[in-house]
Amino acid sequence: LLGLRDADNELHLTSRRTDDAGHTHLRFTQHHLGVPVWGREVRLHYDNRGELTLVQGSYVHSPDVIDTRPQIAAADAAARAWADAAAIPPRELDATLVFYGGDAATPRLAWMVDVAPAIHRRWRTFVDAHTGEILDRLSRVHHELITARWSDLTGTLRPFNAWHESAAYYLID
Repeated sequence: LLGLRDADNELHLTSRRTDDAGHTHLRFTQHHLGVPVWGREVRLHYDNRGELTLVQGSYVHSPDVIDTRPQIAAADAAARAWADAAAIPPRELDATLVFYGGDAATPRLAWMVDVAPAIHRRWRTFVDAHTGEILDRLSRVHHELITARWSDLTGTLRPFNAWHESAAYYLID
């Protein structure tokens, strides 16, 4: 089914809801050998008679990777991700083991590390769990750093760096 060798074990049900019309919507995340496949999920939609009406989502065929034991420790992968961002890491480094495909046809075992040294510098970095290579770094900044202006006590307009998110502005300087 869907190019999955073992759909029962590769698709994990994460939500089930029935709408007011009696239609049932199921959401599954994809896993391989117990490891999540990052960003991959399948959604199934059934009508009120239980008939499958729509399959949506993004998934990959079952990876050929058998070994899910990383060669690079989580802390080492996190340190590499922080170094790649030229940022000073926190005391405790955190990483999550995933399969990461990006644009590749075959996902690779990777450590997913969230790097956030400042409000305007946030990335999700994927580090190959076998080689330590940086596979990808995705921006997690959804808003912007701007130059704002404000009058000081003498009435002089002064520029300063601010973070703009929704309708709020936050002083960065």
